[in-house]
Amino acid sequence: MVAVSTQHMSVSLFGMAIYLFCVHSFKLPIASAGIAIGLLGVLGNSSGVKFPPPLLLYTAFLTWCALCLPSSQFQSVVSTTLVDNLKILLIFFVALNTAKTLSQLAIFIGLWVLFFGLYPARGTFFNFVAGIGDFGRYAWNFSFSNFNDLAAYGIMVMALSAFLLAGRFQRWIRIGALISTGGLSLLVILTQSRGAFIGLVLAFLMLMFRSKNRGRLIRFGGIAVLGIVLLAPGAVWERFSRMKYLGNTDTLGEADSSAEQRFVLLQIAFAIAKEHPLTGVGLGAYPEAHGQYAEARKEWQFGRGNRDAHNMYLSLAAETGIPGLALFLAMLGSALLRATRVERRLRQGHAIEADQLRMLRFGLVAYLIAAVFGSFHRVSFLYLYIAILWSAAELFERLLASPVVSAPLWPPNSDRYSALRGRRPSLRPLESVGRGQLGGIMRRLDA
Repeated sequence: MVAVSTQHMSVSLFGMAIYLFCVHSFKLPIASAGIAIGLLGVLGNSSGVKFPPPLLLYTAFLTWCALCLPSSQFQSVVSTTLVDNLKILLIFFVALNTAKTLSQLAIFIGLWVLFFGLYPARGTFFNFVAGIGDFGRYAWNFSFSNFNDLAAYGIMVMALSAFLLAGRFQRWIRIGALISTGGLSLLVILTQSRGAFIGLVLAFLMLMFRSKNRGRLIRFGGIAVLGIVLLAPGAVWERFSRMKYLGNTDTLGEADSSAEQRFVLLQIAFAIAKEHPLTGVGLGAYPEAHGQYAEARKEWQFGRGNRDAHNMYLSLAAETGIPGLALFLAMLGSALLRATRVERRLRQGHAIEADQLRMLRFGLVAYLIAAVFGSFHRVSFLYLYIAILWSAAELFERLLASPVVSAPLWPPNSDRYSALRGRRPSLRPLESVGRGQLGGIMRRLDA
């Protein structure tokens, strides 16, 4: 069992805790101080500093954006955006070097889940109960006031909760993770974000197809669906029922005005990307470019103003050109590829850890599917999640290198251990087993 307690807290983890609290609660303006503390903890750690591929590729992405700055007609906006992204790069660096053990990774994940539950999720549920919404859609405030953004962040936190739920952690952690996973499922539905809903459903189906514990996933999914059906308002199902009109441009207006407008925004984004294939219009300058292009054609008047493309991939292509988009996708791909390779190796002998890594991997996949309907690359949450995914893959890879039997003696619910003992094992730690008993167990294993 992976023990999790305050004694596993490190200086860098304490700094990340301050940062996570600030960006979720907006109670104290000390997020930068938290990252500074985290950076001191990373640099002062005797185990060394890592510069993994996702960090290097994101650095290359920002370098490309800086080189393209002179060609942009919105240089002041691009300069400000580059500074903001350099801050994200620093946060990314600290996050990638924070979790040195599985216990520290669990604390990192647990803090994120806790703060998200205490502030954005709690605020959204309060608004739902109080009827404070917009046409039946509910969200919170600050960075979480946009329905689609909140739903996308909720998907990632849900995957983090599932990681804790499936792992070898204390009972109270798994119970809290179970409650969080179910609650966040309802939160995504309450936002009525069609992109997040599609991403969540597709990722769950892929997860169920790949997992050996399909029965447990089906049971949990059935309970979650039942709870959502009972609690979600009728406006949710009315909005989702209109998704059948999204497949044809002639019926977009029957879906709703939002879907029709999104189609116009995508047309403008594609035109901008097509006319600036190499350098783009500059990182962060898409809204300004969109405002100019929307005036060019009569059929684009529906999308007038400095608007967002509501598509992460088209936004990146329009802002940074095809090379910038390729570097960004390479960063995402490097983390997913590493996690996939480690997961395949874990399937033989470490099924629980393989399931945990699969939860994180498909959480990112769901987020990236939802990003077809939103620009989710401008906030630090994506990079924090990639850091967690990379750290989990790295730590589980160390587990593969350790000389352990394929079916561990501990935790006590191990099927093989139960069979050897012939009865339900006690909840004593392995260290308390006498030498004679331990020797007998090992002789039976060898036999």
